[in-house]
Order: sequence, then C-alpha cells, then structure tokens
Amino acid sequence: MFKNLKMLAVAPVTRPIGSTVTPEYQTVFGLTFKNVPGAEQLFTPEFVAAFTQFNSRFAQRVLDARVAREALKQKTLTAVAQRGVSAIAEVMSEHFRTWNESVPADYKIPKLPAELCQPGIHISGPVGQEMGRTAINAVNPPADDKKGIQLGKRAIGYLDDNEDSAGHTLQDMVNSALVRLAIAKRELTVNKKGKEFSIKPENDENGKLPYFMHREPGLQLDAYDMTLNGQKVSGTLLGTFLTFYYAGRAQHQRGEGIYFYLPKTEGPDEMLLYRDMFDAVKEIIPGLSNVVIKAVPLIESTPNVFCLKALIYALGDYAAGLNAARWDLQASFLEYSMADANAIWADRFEVGIWDGDWITDVMDAIVAACDETNAVAFGGMDVELPSNDENINAASRVAIITKKTTEALHGYTNAWAAHIYFVPVSQAVFQIAGQLRSGATPPYEEYAKVLTLAEFSDVLARLQPLRNYQPKKLADYPVRIEFGRGKGNITVANGTGRNALMILRYLEGWMQGRGAVGINGLEDKPGDRSPKLMEDLATFRMSVAQLAQRVRFNVIPSDAQDFHHYAMLRNLFQEKKAYMIEKYRPDYEAGKISQADWDAGVKRMNACVEIALIWILNYAFRFDYTVLGSYSRAQLTMLAQNGADQLHRKLRLIK
Repeated sequence: MFKNLKMLAVAPVTRPIGSTVTPEYQTVFGLTFKNVPGAEQLFTPEFVAAFTQFNSRFAQRVLDARVAREALKQKTLTAVAQRGVSAIAEVMSEHFRTWNESVPADYKIPKLPAELCQPGIHISGPVGQEMGRTAINAVNPPADDKKGIQLGKRAIGYLDDNEDSAGHTLQDMVNSALVRLAIAKRELTVNKKGKEFSIKPENDENGKLPYFMHREPGLQLDAYDMTLNGQKVSGTLLGTFLTFYYAGRAQHQRGEGIYFYLPKTEGPDEMLLYRDMFDAVKEIIPGLSNVVIKAVPLIESTPNVFCLKALIYALGDYAAGLNAARWDLQASFLEYSMADANAIWADRFEVGIWDGDWITDVMDAIVAACDETNAVAFGGMDVELPSNDENINAASRVAIITKKTTEALHGYTNAWAAHIYFVPVSQAVFQIAGQLRSGATPPYEEYAKVLTLAEFSDVLARLQPLRNYQPKKLADYPVRIEFGRGKGNITVANGTGRNALMILRYLEGWMQGRGAVGINGLEDKPGDRSPKLMEDLATFRMSVAQLAQRVRFNVIPSDAQDFHHYAMLRNLFQEKKAYMIEKYRPDYEAGKISQADWDAGVKRMNACVEIALIWILNYAFRFDYTVLGSYSRAQLTMLAQNGADQLHRKLRLIK
C-alpha cells in the first residue's frame, strides 16, 4: 500500500529517424506516444507504417462493435425490467438466431496442433510493472517441496495476460511486447537485488517450455497515452499487432504457432473481426504469410453463451476451442440481470460455478459446442496462492484437486492455474482424465511424485466415467438464466463486507499500476487461515455488481437489521479502509514507512473508497458497466476528488 513498484528496466536506444520529441511525448510518423522506457525500441518507423495500415482497416470496426454491444445490452435490460431474467434468453436467442442457423450441422474445425489438444494446465502470468520476473516465475518450475512432492514440472501452456490481469498503462503494453519477444527468443534475463533470473533450459528435468497463449486487451479498451493521427488507438489493435510484429515473428521462426485467448468478446460478428485481423497481419507483416494462428474465445459474457457454435464457425480456420471464463461470466450474468428485483445473487463466496443446474448446463454447453466441432474445451482458473502456512496449502490443494476433477469429469481438456506451485497437481488431474478417455489405465508410479496414493486413488475413482465418455450434444444443454432470491444466503459478514474489502484491496493495487493482486477477503476476520487468491479485474466487476444489486433494491441481509442503501455502504467502506490503514501503522511508527509514503497511501485509500462507491452507483442506477481500464489513474483520481456523495445526490434528483 505504501510502496511504489519499480518499472521493468530496458536498455536505452537511439531515437529513430522521422520522429519528434517533447519532454513527455514523441511522434513517429503520426503515432504519438508517451516517453516510457522501451517505447522507442518498439515504435520504429517500420512498425508505425505497418500498424497504420492495419489500424486503418479495423479502427472503425472496433468502434462499431462497441456501439452494437451497448445496443444489445440496453435492449436486454429493458426486457429484463419488464419480464425478469427469463427475458435474457428470449432476447439473446432471437438476436443470434441467424448466426446460429447458419452453422452447418456437421461443421468441424481443421485439425489442431497436437499441443493444443494436450491435457494439462496453463499457468497465468499477469502483465505488470515487473512482468519480466513474473514471466520467468511462470515458465520456470520451482524445486520439490520438503515432503518430496514434485513442484518442478512446467505447465503445458503459458497465458501471458495483457487483459484482465494488466494495469492497462502504456508501460504495461511496452513491457509485455518486450518480455514476450525475449521469451520467444529464449533471451529473457532479469536482475533483482543483485541476483540474476533467466529461463531454465528445455530438458528432461524441467520439461518443454510452455507454448504461448497471448491475451490482448479486449475490444472495449483503448491504448493509454497514445494517438494515431490525432485519434485514439484501440488497445486490441495495438496489442495484437505488437505481439505479431515482434514475439510472433520470433515464434514463427522457431516453428511455433501463435495462439490467442480472445477476451470480452460478444458474439460471432466480433469473431469475424478477429478473423479478418488475423488475415491482415499475414498480409501486412513480413514473414508471416504462412504462420499458424489459432484462437480461443473466452466465454465470459452473457451474449456468448447463446451462440457458442457460431463463435467457432465465425472464426473459421483460426478457431481452436472455447474457454469457460467463470469469474467474468458470473459478473456478466449479474450485470444483465441488474434490472430484475427478483434476481438477487446470494453471497458469491457460497455459490460455486457448479452450484445450480442452469449454471452447470452453461458449463456443459461450452463442452458440447467443442465436442460437436472437434474443438478443445478449456476450463477455468483456480486462483489459490501458496502460503507459509502448510495447513492452508493443504486445504488449497484439496480444493484445487476437487475443482479440477469436476472440470475434467464434465469434459474439459485443460484449465488454468494462478501460481506455478499448484501446477503439477492440477496438471496431473487432467492428464489422468486424458488417459482414461483414451482407454489407458494410468499407473500410480507415473504420478507418485505429484499425488499421494490416497489423492491418486480418489481422482482415479471419480474420473472412471470418462472411460466411456460420449461427446456432448448442445441440444441437451439449453441455456437459461434463472437465479434469484432464496438460492443461498445474503449476508453482510460473508457477502457485502467481504466484497467491500476485496474491492478496496483490488483498487489499492490498481491505483499503483497493478492488474492482479493477491487478496484474502477474510483477512479482517479474527483467526482466519484462508489463502490469498490471485484476483483481477473480473473480481472487481463481480464484487461491484453484487453490491450494486443489493443497494439498488435495498436488499435486507439475514445477519443485520439495516437494509442495503448508500449510507450503509459508505460506512462499511470506511470501516474496511480504516482496518487496512491500521495494518500498516506499526511499520509507520517504527520508521519503516516514510511520512511522505504514509500520507500518499492514506490519500490513495481515501480515493479508493470514492471510486468504489462511484462504480457501485453507476452500476446500480445507470447500468453503466464501464471497466476500470477505460480510465487512466489520473482520471480516476479526478473522479474521486468529485466524490461519490455528489453523484449520489445527482442520481436522487434524477429519480
């Protein structure tokens, strides 16, 4: 909270010909960008010329996609206000009817690279101000633990996340491109506190280096601190082109395919946009005419669940599968149901993604769409982080094995992990599942360094139905939205209060440039021994949406007399803020935190309270779901200075 993060160090380069420079910004042939370390290495005249051509083809289409999204959202929310959440399926099904009917019944995607079909785990590496160190951690396995359980085994894939886990600054974008290039060339080295870290060699002990799964900013985001010929630049277009131009060409030269996760998409029309973008980079960027490109849309928006096969069909030869992005999908369900007073989601920490027939049907429908098209079903993220408390690690291990076994049993081929500490155990579950589906009998000896005999036996017993796995049929899993009151508890202690603490913890990191933050939402509970979880923008969305629902409809919790209203939330956020500040007071009084850092930290926390309340009010009463990444930190600070009380007064007058 009271420490400033260090930027990734990059070597200075000579300023390119054709550029102009001011103290803060420089311009290269129409591309004006902030002078952040490393930018000159990337935004060369050659790159700018190629990117300008690419941008001219797709900039307007990105804007059109945003307009179409907003129109569908407003249409759906109007119907929900009139008929309840059941109207979501009615509106969405009709909206995508033509696309869904256009998919041939026997449509299959072309044969995929074998590595994409391999059972296992993707390790997620958030992009941030110290991305180089994070990336090295993600692709380098640690040593075995004291009990001999194998930790030193690489994941099959590395998700280098420049979207949900990113801070969305130009520095993040530059760092991402530079680090990806260095990994692709096997040259990444980072010095930290006098110690050098680099990628371990590919050998039998460590395993093959994970294949990349790039995730760029979604279509809703612009690039910070940059314009092209005076116009804003899409974060999607810039991030995608940077990846292809630098890391992508290095990957292609090594004979590797270039793979993408496509975040925050909403429908087949946007898949056509990506399809055309992939066609264009092969034409525009030298050396990529015959590159192998595959992409996986994340199912993290409500519209996507109503057009699953059409998403794959619209991507055409670039399609590889679908990903069940559980956190963002729950956030989207909350957002699309915001107008229905009878659709109040219970405390989200009690309602899992498999808790409820309708949600399970959505998860199974994703697998079915993949089974019918020969695509791969990619599972969700487990966000547990390792702890110094071995009892916490043991509990996390049990939870992860249980969740991954459930995903594998439902037909998912692989999934994600937030920390490399839990990769081997997660990966073992999917590898056992893959062997059973192929008719093989997994020997315990193969997993003895990863799972205990009891763990192995339990996983093997639970996954036995996969021996007779039958591909799922989409028609067997009709998509519907039907959550509401009575399905779980609504409390302040484990619901509203926990969400408030997580929102503030996340904003505390966000305002310092971080996109992913380790958070224990129960840390203020005496005696809590829960793990920290790696939380990203999806957590913020979900927590804000849940509190917005409760304050919009003045929901009465089961553990308090007062109903949810603005003043109640303000008091709750102030309590959580005071708790967070007091945690640092001993270090401040001991002189470990300077007066300047202390004052800045307190000021930042006051701003976080205002930002949190502004976002909740906008969600609840304006249906404004603008993401944090749409604002710079300076803009957020200005919003906070205006204060949430002013917005609340304005909304009351409007009502």
